[in-house]
Amino acid sequence: MSPEGEEWQLGHRIQEPCGQAQDWWELHPVTLVRPGAGETTTRLLCATCDEAVDCVVVSEAGRRRRRWRTRAVSVAAASGAILLTAGSVGGVTGMFVLGAEGKPLLAAASGAMGLIYYWLTYLIGPHIRPWGTTAPGDEDVRLVSPSPVHELRPPSRRSEIPAPDQAV
Repeated sequence: MSPEGEEWQLGHRIQEPCGQAQDWWELHPVTLVRPGAGETTTRLLCATCDEAVDCVVVSEAGRRRRRWRTRAVSVAAASGAILLTAGSVGGVTGMFVLGAEGKPLLAAASGAMGLIYYWLTYLIGPHIRPWGTTAPGDEDVRLVSPSPVHELRPPSRRSEIPAPDQAV
């Protein structure tokens, strides 16, 4: 990160003419400055098509708050999924036990509760995320509206590949 801001890349998709199944991205370096608080909208100019592209940049405090919120939701969802799975197993087990005892209505009710718990576990699943990720649409730098030809890419973590005539 430079003192002026973070170096990101604005990508522009180039598609081959019909019949070719290949497209590539032209990448242009852009510098994005994080606001002190909240979020700000920045207008970038694509060097390929000269189109203005708006992006949202979130402050460092906003990034931390969103990361912790995502982690809290993930932990709560995982805990709920564990409890609902236990309830689902208990409901299905109860269905077999009550059915063997000759209580068909209670067995059906227990099986129905097991299926409801299983369905709720299925609904909670998408909210369980790996520890370091954020929810879709909750990135710290993003385009204001989705674009089929533009994309923002974070700074590259790997070093640049040297030219063939340069020593490594």
